[in-house]
Amino acid sequence: MLRLTRKIAPLLSALLLLLLTNAALIVVTTQLILPHTTFWQAPLLDALSRQLGLELRTTQLTLDWHGATPHLTARQIRVSPPDQPHAAPLTAERLTVQLDLLATLRAHRPRLLQISISGLDLTVQRLPSGELVIPALRSLPKSDDPAALTFLLQHGRVAILNSRLTWHDQQHAQPPLALQVTELTNINHGDQHQWRVTLDVLNTNLTVLAQLTGDAAQPLAWSGRLYSDWQMSDLATVWRNPYVAALRQQWQIPDPLAHLQLTTRAAQWRSWSELRGGQLTSAVHQVTVTDVQLQRVASTLHPPLQKGSGGDFLYKVGDILALGSLTAQARWQRDTGDWHTHLRHLGGGIFTTGWTLRGAWQPQRQQLTAALDALPINELRQLVQSAALPLPGQLQPLLAQPLGGQLQQVQIVANLPSVVKAPSNAAATWQLRGQIHDLTAAATAKLPGVKHLNVQFALTASGGVAHLHSTDGELDLRPYLLTALPLRHLDGELGWAFDAAGDLTISAPALVAITSDAYTETRLQLQFRAGDPSPAADIHLHLRDANAAAVGRYLPVKLVKPHLRRWLNQAIVAGELTSGDILLRGRLADYPFKTQQGIFLAVLQLRNGVLDYQPDNWPPLTELAAELRFTANSMEITAQNGQFLNTRLVSGSATLPDLAHATVLNLQLHGAGPASDGLRVLAETPLVDRFGHLSRAFEVTGDLGIELQLDVPLNSDAAWNYRGQLAFDGATSVALRPLGDLRDTLHFDQVRGQLTFTPQGLTAPSLNAQCDGRPLRVQIATTQANRAAGAQTLVTMTATVAVPQLARLFPNALWSVASGESAWQLTLALRNADVGAAAPPLTVQLSSDLRGTALQLPGSLGKSAAAARVLVITTRLIADQPPLLNIRLGTQVQLEIKQLAKDWLISAQVPEGRGQVRIPAASSRQPPLVAELQQLDLKPLLQQAAAAAGDAAAVKSPAAPRSANPRSWPAVTLSIGQLQWGELALGSAALQLVPDPLGIRLQALRVDGRWLTLSGTGSWTDESTRLNVHLSCADSGAVLKQLAIYQGLERGVLEATARLEWAAAPAEVTLAQVGGQIWFELGGGQLLNVEPGVGRMLGILNVNAILRRVTLDFSDVIADGLSFDRVSGQVQLERGRARLNPIQLLSPTADVRITGTTNLVRASVDHLVEITPKIGSGVALASAVAGGPLVGAAVYLVDKAAGGAVDRLSSYQYRVTGDWKQPTLQRTSAPTWSVGQQLTERVKMSSAALVPKKSPAPPADNWFLEQF
Repeated sequence: MLRLTRKIAPLLSALLLLLLTNAALIVVTTQLILPHTTFWQAPLLDALSRQLGLELRTTQLTLDWHGATPHLTARQIRVSPPDQPHAAPLTAERLTVQLDLLATLRAHRPRLLQISISGLDLTVQRLPSGELVIPALRSLPKSDDPAALTFLLQHGRVAILNSRLTWHDQQHAQPPLALQVTELTNINHGDQHQWRVTLDVLNTNLTVLAQLTGDAAQPLAWSGRLYSDWQMSDLATVWRNPYVAALRQQWQIPDPLAHLQLTTRAAQWRSWSELRGGQLTSAVHQVTVTDVQLQRVASTLHPPLQKGSGGDFLYKVGDILALGSLTAQARWQRDTGDWHTHLRHLGGGIFTTGWTLRGAWQPQRQQLTAALDALPINELRQLVQSAALPLPGQLQPLLAQPLGGQLQQVQIVANLPSVVKAPSNAAATWQLRGQIHDLTAAATAKLPGVKHLNVQFALTASGGVAHLHSTDGELDLRPYLLTALPLRHLDGELGWAFDAAGDLTISAPALVAITSDAYTETRLQLQFRAGDPSPAADIHLHLRDANAAAVGRYLPVKLVKPHLRRWLNQAIVAGELTSGDILLRGRLADYPFKTQQGIFLAVLQLRNGVLDYQPDNWPPLTELAAELRFTANSMEITAQNGQFLNTRLVSGSATLPDLAHATVLNLQLHGAGPASDGLRVLAETPLVDRFGHLSRAFEVTGDLGIELQLDVPLNSDAAWNYRGQLAFDGATSVALRPLGDLRDTLHFDQVRGQLTFTPQGLTAPSLNAQCDGRPLRVQIATTQANRAAGAQTLVTMTATVAVPQLARLFPNALWSVASGESAWQLTLALRNADVGAAAPPLTVQLSSDLRGTALQLPGSLGKSAAAARVLVITTRLIADQPPLLNIRLGTQVQLEIKQLAKDWLISAQVPEGRGQVRIPAASSRQPPLVAELQQLDLKPLLQQAAAAAGDAAAVKSPAAPRSANPRSWPAVTLSIGQLQWGELALGSAALQLVPDPLGIRLQALRVDGRWLTLSGTGSWTDESTRLNVHLSCADSGAVLKQLAIYQGLERGVLEATARLEWAAAPAEVTLAQVGGQIWFELGGGQLLNVEPGVGRMLGILNVNAILRRVTLDFSDVIADGLSFDRVSGQVQLERGRARLNPIQLLSPTADVRITGTTNLVRASVDHLVEITPKIGSGVALASAVAGGPLVGAAVYLVDKAAGGAVDRLSSYQYRVTGDWKQPTLQRTSAPTWSVGQQLTERVKMSSAALVPKKSPAPPADNWFLEQF
């Protein structure tokens, strides 16, 4: 105001000087001419204009006297420079000047007592050069009477009322500022000066009161007190004023109301100041704002913040934030040229506590310093939020949430450019230091959350540094990490800097954090580039001594999907992360760097870990040493060693190639350990539903290798998959538990090979082992049996096994008919669809080609050891169902054995016949064994038995011990519908065995047919076997021919009875053991040709040969064979010898009587054969030939009349000895010659002509005859 007064003073002095110079001259005449002032007004104004160099105009100029004091009044005054027609003129509605006449006369210069101006319109400008000018008075010459102003300020009074002052700053291109002066009053009494100013500025009311003292000649050195009162209804009106906005821009003050509409009911600023020597030495300012409200608005210059652009405020567009009433007080104090201030908050509104801000201003250095002892940081947040300062987008989300903690020892040093002297582009510089104690903030999308964090900071406009320290705090990196991390200790330094382009870089060279889980050291650098909402990160985190179970809490959320995180949390149960490094480099928005925009790598070293990769009954990995590796989009766990059940883990891995779409974890394990772990994998894991039955069937010892590949589902949509392999290297023994009819355990040693299991089944191309010292091969495969049955698993065991071992494994009386060893194959078949059952159905097949095994069975059932014949035994074991056994021997033998409630039913179909046999169970004695055969052919059965007997006789070996027990046999009932011998139908047959206390009795044996009838009884005890049979045959010749036993017999009715006994079982009979008697009688028939076999039976080699040796030759009689009337005899069997007692053959031509013995064991004979030819008949025949029919008839009648005396005239005896195949014949007595000898000799030649030249050759091998 004083500076403005100095500018206006020359004008007022000049005007008054001219007016008052002439006042003394006209003072006497003034009263005379006052009514005529209009006459001299114009010339006077012209004279003044010329003298002042200004164009001066007024509508009325009057001069009044109030006593001795003249009052000059001018109305409608206009002052403008003549050379500047566009310059703003100075105008006033009224100017009143009161002149001190005596002082004027003494000084010869006007001395004013009072100046009163109303309606003044004055423009003041600051030129671009910084010079202050009043355009209307710019050409006014400078005053040479400074005492005029001094007189006025010492004795005068100045009043400016209802005036307008316009300020135009051209230097800073600011818009004009108009001040409406309601009252400006200055009252001076010597060195006492009073000021009162009331004006309207920016539509507000400002009142200034001043009580000053000082020399009027030195107004700039006055001292005193000032009081200011600035009142306004709406503070926002002032803030939004273009002039204030220009000042903010000039002084680079951000607009805190850019996005806010501020409304207040009232605002008041009051100030109490003190001047000393013209200098402001102290001041107290108090600000009170009533009913403050902030409303979020949108602006074209400042669009509202949106999500993703730095965060959201607590309130949105249209929301109103009521802050209440605010009161603050500031105290300024000048000390040796510097200013010090105390800003104290008095409370109210959002502030719940008071605080004090101390400051200092150093004008010489243009430096402002401030210090704040303590301030709740949440109140600062609210203040900043209310101001809506344009902070970096990363900090703005902090304003949307409460903050805990307190600012302490805050110091700010600001170097402010001079408003007048500094260039327009000069910027303020500042430096801020302080502490934040116990900072607590929730995490945002851009900034981490903290608890109990202490910060020491120092920052400037271009950057800063903060030292972080915390004890028992918390670091919340959500949403980057899943959970907040409790901090036991945090220490490190964090720095940030802005470059010339406005990019922000945040860095931490070494940030140490100790959590409840790990010790970590972090190096990081974040770059926030202008125009890029995502920072570029370079982060390296090193950790050690970490709890492996907590690893999921330290992995980024974007890297690990929820289902994978759940798996990690439950899978890594325990362990220690001895060391680890996590590296992230690239834009965070591009993470996880699917297209290689950046690098993410985490490598963690695990020790003593427990990995429960699938808690659903899968055994965990323990004592695990592994490396966990996470890349941009993948995970891999590589195990160096560990424990799996009791198996030592050699290597292993768990991989996820695509973390973004991770649904299945691929797990691979390789280990070596006890073989029992292999079965535990099948029995104690979810594989039990598929392979548990196998684990129950085997027992294993020794060691093996385990390889396991699992596809572990990480969510409910994924499916389990697995592939495993058990590797046997010869150190494993396997025992197959009893299965079905398997009564003993199969032991396998030195097992080698691999067993693979998958959801499709088991596979083992070749498992090699030793079984009882013999090599064994096991093959396991899963095949598709057929579409209806589905896939099935086949376990095939191949080995060369002796019959005794099979008898131990599969006890059965049938093994007694077999001997030797062969390659056997045992196959177990299990449908995959049945593996879930508690006792799944199992198909068992035992097969062999029987090469090396002899079957001592009759007919097609028997075979030699050298012969090959395929035997296949198949059964299906079904729980709670009796087994059904199918046996196939070769291509023609089919057996079906079915277990019934109390017995077994055997259905057989063989070349020799077909039928059924019912065998009682071991625990049952009823019903008997019943065999009902539709057909049975004895021929192949007996031929096979003969061949077997021949083989047995050729092999000299000690007799096998008796193994059968007659009392163990059940009752047997056998019925045969049709008993045959080859093509010969023998008729029906029946056999009945009845147990008794001593053994078993053959109660009935009977064969009834067209050709023969056979009946018999017998018994079998521990001591012996007895057999009594009777045979009747109506036509023995025909039967023998049909049986292919003998072709040289015609007719012959046979009756034979045998009583036999031997000290052995029925099946163990030998010729040396048989004893007893045989009686037989064969009725009339004809021997067509006595063959060697018959000769051995009767002790005669050949009847024809013997007859040729006798004196009388009857060749003509026996030319067509030997007719007989009867053959009868008795054979006594004892100790391998057959004694003939005797055998007699009666025929029309000769009687043959045979006695002696046959050694059945040594196959030798010692027979005495006596032949008595019937001579009578022979002589008669010879006579008929020689002498004619009358001579022959005479001889025949003489013999008959003599009672056959002719026949008894001669007999012959021969001894037959030696091997019965080539016996020696020797005549033992000379014949008694009869009268017919000559006739005999005479007809000898003629009879030789009647004998057939060659008889038919007998069969090469006739079993029936050879046995006799």
